[in-house]
Parts: sequence; structure tokens; C-alpha cells
Amino acid sequence: MDENSGDEPLPNGSNYHVKRPDGTWHAAQIIQSRLIESNNYEYYIHYDGLNRRLDQWVKRNRIICSPPSEAQKNSHKVESSFLGKFNKLDPQSPLAEVITPSNVVGTGENDRTITRNQKRRHDEINHVQKTYEEMDPTTAALEKEHEAITKVKYIDKLRIGRYEIDTWYFSPYPEEYGKVSKLYVCEYCLIYMRYALQYKTHKEKCKKRQPPGAEIYRKGTISIFEIDGKDHVLYCQTLCLLAKLFLDHKTLYFDVEPFYFYVLCEIDRQGAHIVGYFSKEKESPENNNVACILILPPYQRKGYGKLLIAFSYELSRREGIIGSPEKPLSDLGRLSYRSYWAYTLLELMRECRTTTQSVKELSELSGITQEDIIATLQSMKMVKYWKGQHVVCVTPKTVNEHLQLPQFKKPKLMPTKENVALLESSCRNASGKSFLDGVKHNSSIVNQYSITRYTPSEWHRRNEELFSLSQKVSQLSVKNENDAKNCMASNFSKTNRSQQDNTTRLSSRCHEIFTWQTNLEHAIQAQVDEIAMLEEERHRLKKSMAILKIPEAINSECLSRRCARPDSELIRDGPEEELLKETVLINDIRKVLEKTLEDIEVQQSENRAVKHKLEYHWSCKKEAYATDSVNRSLENSSGTIQFKPGATQSVADQSTEEFWNQFTRDVLDESEATRQKSIKLRGTLQEILVNATRDLRNQADTVEQMFQSRISCMDEVRTMLENDLSNILQKLADTETLISSLKDAIRNMDYPMKVSQTRLQNRNLYRPQVENCYDRSQVGLINEVGSLQRSVSELKEALKAAEDTQKQLIETRTALEAEIMLKRRTINIDKDRCRHIRTYFPSATALSGYI
Repeated sequence: MDENSGDEPLPNGSNYHVKRPDGTWHAAQIIQSRLIESNNYEYYIHYDGLNRRLDQWVKRNRIICSPPSEAQKNSHKVESSFLGKFNKLDPQSPLAEVITPSNVVGTGENDRTITRNQKRRHDEINHVQKTYEEMDPTTAALEKEHEAITKVKYIDKLRIGRYEIDTWYFSPYPEEYGKVSKLYVCEYCLIYMRYALQYKTHKEKCKKRQPPGAEIYRKGTISIFEIDGKDHVLYCQTLCLLAKLFLDHKTLYFDVEPFYFYVLCEIDRQGAHIVGYFSKEKESPENNNVACILILPPYQRKGYGKLLIAFSYELSRREGIIGSPEKPLSDLGRLSYRSYWAYTLLELMRECRTTTQSVKELSELSGITQEDIIATLQSMKMVKYWKGQHVVCVTPKTVNEHLQLPQFKKPKLMPTKENVALLESSCRNASGKSFLDGVKHNSSIVNQYSITRYTPSEWHRRNEELFSLSQKVSQLSVKNENDAKNCMASNFSKTNRSQQDNTTRLSSRCHEIFTWQTNLEHAIQAQVDEIAMLEEERHRLKKSMAILKIPEAINSECLSRRCARPDSELIRDGPEEELLKETVLINDIRKVLEKTLEDIEVQQSENRAVKHKLEYHWSCKKEAYATDSVNRSLENSSGTIQFKPGATQSVADQSTEEFWNQFTRDVLDESEATRQKSIKLRGTLQEILVNATRDLRNQADTVEQMFQSRISCMDEVRTMLENDLSNILQKLADTETLISSLKDAIRNMDYPMKVSQTRLQNRNLYRPQVENCYDRSQVGLINEVGSLQRSVSELKEALKAAEDTQKQLIETRTALEAEIMLKRRTINIDKDRCRHIRTYFPSATALSGYI
């Protein structure tokens, strides 16, 4: 279908066929649309059955509504290309057992279905996403909530260093950055920017050339830096936001202090280029050695992932624990870990000479947990359960055959133990001997070249002049000594007073710093408490929004069932009006709750930002207090005092004392204003929930009253109709009796008629000549026949009237019976269905989010 700029946007949630970047067509669902230019829309789509990281924005000309035959043809093309990738596998490879054309698609006499184990391995290899039906209820609910939050990915591309990368998932960058199509990130400090010019300017000014923290591994051009989340909060937070673009279920964004981050870099002349990282908890009760792990897409399939995995296990061994990555793993993480575990275990089994080993022994040798070992060996069919424990039973031949397979090959990069250490710089003082050491004066040479210049008298006269000069200088020296002693005493006294004054000033300064530091500590604690309380209210609000779905479903079910009423009963009655009011009320409450949830999330971000600002200034105050405390304690006899040339020079941009006080006061005022705003928001939420609960319960009671009133009215009408039906049935029985009597009367009139007509016939035929006269008897018989005929006609007319009445009574009975049935059906819908469903209407406590 060609793009038409005048068309209306396609509805969200509709299903179409979309052309993928490789040219194939695939069924997809439209998630969201956006206007990119005049009447031209772009659509965010999800390919059915594929991982969410393949979701993308597409233009209208890539969307078609294919007929079923064409759709099946397109699907068959995709399937053929999919199977073609696996037809090239080695038949001896375990992957060849997982996916073959015969077990994926039926082909004649070879039709068969794949086993559950084969399907699991197929899904792991091809990143097939589980459906909600395949998940447990808790996981499905969390997955639905997670998908709703991260459904749309706005950042399509990431520019970092010399790479421009297509992103995979949504990341919660601030709103002004999170909805740009391309995000620019500095590869050294990870600061993110929206514009290319801003990015270019930052690259020219940025002085950093490597991650913060200590370099703990170096081999060739590869380095690993250890970063404490507590010491470098901003860098770690931006690293987590960057990683979320490529990790679906990552939830660590801002609370980075309990974690260590290990950043892998490639080193060249320009600096250390980030390749990937993994994080781990400082204190993990489950001995997890990895919380999140990521290799950026340009560096994937180069062995870096397994290098970080092996490095995490090396750190665990040095800590003396047996570690495991945090579960659940992503699809790519599961493949990498399973491959690393398999290779490590196969190498250990090849080095061991025995054919039987316990899982515990392998765990102690490899540092891999027993659960991970069992899962890995079960996937290779190398473990048995014997005498109450899992035992590995393999032959050297089996191990060697597995090690020859491509999926179990040795990782390209592995850490070496001698390169894992803190790189400490050492300073050594060099000393040497003088070139003149050992060289002695040679007197024979001096004598050889000696000459005389003065006479003895001249020598004595010169000595006398020196003696006289010496006396004058001695007297001058005594005078200078006295002057110097007086000067020293005066200067020492002045210096001591100045030093004491400065010590007093430093003590006063320490007291001021400590006062501000205490105020900052109280503000931080108040902010932490407010964040916790607001987070609790946020969870309560989310519970209330989840519970709100129950009244919404009950209301929708009642309206739907009342639509099944007979046509004559489809009236806009009281329950209908109140149910529609309840629908509007629920929608209004949901909008208010969603808007409040957005406000709470924005406020929580402000609270955390203020908390971070307070902690930053508190740390500055702490360092300043420590510095001035040391300065205050310094004395002339202290061992740490030194000459510091240039110490009297003023530092650039040095603040004044008034500005320092005002700045700290402004920070505290800003914190208090933010906290009061958060408290007010919590009060608003409480008021909204109370009002919403009250309105919903009042409306529910009103609906119940309307149903009760309507059912009573319908029962009364049904009773009246049943009474009328009883009367009609009685009248019908009476009419049937009357009809039977009339028919008997008509039949009984036949005998008198026969008598009269027989008499007339006999008189007309058998009386002779003159005797056949028209006498009074003849007239009486003729009148009798006429009278009988009129009586029969009157009886027939009465019978017809009775039969017509019977017909009307039957029709009335049928109508009454039908109406009674409709009334009973309507009463059943309202009473036995709708009112029964409404008994599940949540309580006020549940609607308020307390359950």
C-alpha cells in the first residue's frame, strides 16, 4: 500500500504486515503513532513472536494489509530463510538436534513436533520471547507492568565515540533527552547531549580520557577499571542509563552506591574507549558475582563478554566464594554464560583422569555454583542422579568430542592471573657516588709547578692589616647581634600572636562548617525519609490503580450483559443511567490517578536530585572541616609542616564568606521547599484516594439501589402479567366450554328440523288431491322450519363469535406468556448475573491501596 499523506493515522493496537529491514514481511502490531510532518505519521511496531529489541519506528509505506494467502506466502519466505541458516549446521552438532526443517514445519511423512527440551534450546538460541501464558502469574504481572512502562523506545540511535549504534530498548533518560531520535554520549565521561554541535564542543573541552576509579587489569590494549558507585555516583548513573538502551530488564538507574562497576576498555593513543561493563553488589547475601553485564553492540562476538564473565569468577575466587550471576539472565546473557560454563567444565573434566566426578568437586574447582553446573550438564546430557546426589559420568572420548564442537571452543580472550592486580606507582630515590671520591691530591705535581711572588715583610704587613680589619668587624658584629636579638624577640612575639589569632579564626571556622554540616545531615535525613514515604505512597497509588481495574471490569461486564436483554426491554432505565455514570466516574478517576502518578514520579526525581545535591555539599563540608581541623591543630613542632611556595596566591573563582553562607542557606532552602512540595503532593494523593474511594462506593451503592428498584418493579409487572394470564386462561377455558355447548345446541336443532321437514314432505306427497290443502297445520310447519333455521343461524353466529373470542384469548395468552418470559429473563440478567457480579466490588480499604 503506497503512502498517502491525506490518510488518517492507523489505530493503535491494530495488526498488519510490516516490511522488515531485510526485505521480508512479518506480522506486527502498532503500539503508538506520531506526527513527523504535515499529515505524515510514523508508527512504532512490535513484530509478533520476536524479541522487543527488534521493535522500531516505521513509515506508512512499509505497512500493508495482505490477504491471507499472501500473508502465508510471506510467512513461508521468512520461515524458509530462517531454516536456511540451520541447514548449514554440522549434523553432529547438538544444535542440529534442536532445529531441523522436519521438526519445525511438517513435511509430508516426516511430520513431527519438537520436544519441550528442544523448544527451550531453540528459544534460547533464537531469542524467542515467552508469552504471558508460559509465565507464572507473578512473572506475567510484572512483565506486563514492565512492558507498559517501557513499551515505546524513542531513542533510535546512540552516537558514542566513533560508533553510531541502533538502540534496542527504552531507557529512562530525562524527558528532554529521552525523546530525541539520536542521543550523543561522551565515551570518556558518559555525559549525554541532544545536539551534534553540543557534542562536538564537549569533545574539544572534555579533559577525561579514561573512566574514574582504579585500573585493576591490563593486558596489551585491554584494561579493566574498578569503580565504586559511592565515590563516582554520577558516572555510574549515566553508565546505567546507557546500559538500559541495550538491556530490557535492567532496573538499577540511580541507587548505585551499593555496587562496584568494572568497566572494560580498549586503550589507544586517544584514551580508554569503553567496550562494556559488569556490576556486582558489594555485599550480596546470595553470593552473586554479577548484577548486570553488557558489551556494546560494536564490540560483541569478539570474546569480550566471556572475558568479563571469566574476570567476575576470578574476583570471586580471590574473595573465597563460589559465585553466580543474578537471575534471571537475559537471552544473550544466558547463551554467553552457558557457553562459558560448558567450556570450563569440559576443560576440567578433560584434565581430570577419573571418569566419575561429583558436582560438588567440579564446583570447588571451577568456582561455579552447583545449580549452574547441573543445568549446564543436563543440557549436554552428562549428569546422572546416583545415591542421593548428581554425579558426572562421562568418558574422555565424550569430552573431547564436545570440545571439538564450535559452540564449545575456547574463548578468544581470557584473563591471566598475573595481570589481575592493583597498579600501584612506586617512587624510588636514586643515589650515587661522586666522581671525585677516591681522588687524592698529588703533591709532586704541585711542587713541580710552584713559583714565589711576595717577600716576608710584605707578608707581615698584610697580616697586620687583616688583624685591624678583624677588630672593626668584631665590634660591628656585636652591635648587629644585639640588634638581631631584639628584632627576633619582637618578630617572634608578633608571629605567636598572629598564629594564635589564626588558630582562633580556624576554630571558629570549623565550628561554622560543622554547624552547616549538621544542618545538611538533618536535611539529608529528612529528604531520605520523605523519599521513602513518597515511594510508599507511590506503591499504594499503583495498587489502587490495579484494584481500579476490578470495578472497571465489573461495570463493563454489567453493561455487556444488559445488552443481552430482549429488544423490548432495551430501555434507558435507572440501572443503565447509573452504570454509565459509573463508567464516566471510573475513567475520570483513572485519569486523575495516572496524572498524580506522573506528578509523584517527577517529584521523586526532584527529591533524589535534591538529596544528591545535599550529599554533594555535605561531602564538600566534610572535606573542608577535615582540612581546617588539620590546619587548626598544626603547631611549630608539627612534623607535617613544609615550605609551600606560592601558597599565598589567590585561587581562581574563590568565593567570599558571605556568598558561602548564602549559597549553603539557598541549598537548604531549596531542599526544604522541595520536601514541602513532596509533603503537599502526598496530602493531595491522600485526598484524591479518599474522594475517589468515597465516590466509587457511593456510586456502587446507588447502582445497587437502582438494580433493587428495577428488579422490584419488574417483579411487580411480572406478577400482574401472570395474574392476567391466569384470568385469560380461565376465560379461555370458559369460552371453550361455551363453544362446545353451542356446537351441541346446533347439533340438537337437527332433530326438530328433521321432524318438521319430514312432516311437510309427507303432507305434500301423500295427501290426495283436495286433501293437499294449505291449512293452518301446513302454515305452522312452514313457520316452524323457518323458526328453526333462524335459531340455527343465531347459534352459528354465537359460535363464530365464541371462536373469534377464543382466538383472541389464545393470542393474548401467547403474548402474555412471551412477555412474562422476557420479564423473567430480564430479571435473571439484573438479579442473578449483574447483582451477583457486583458482590465482588472492592472494599473502600482495597480501593485506597491498603490491600
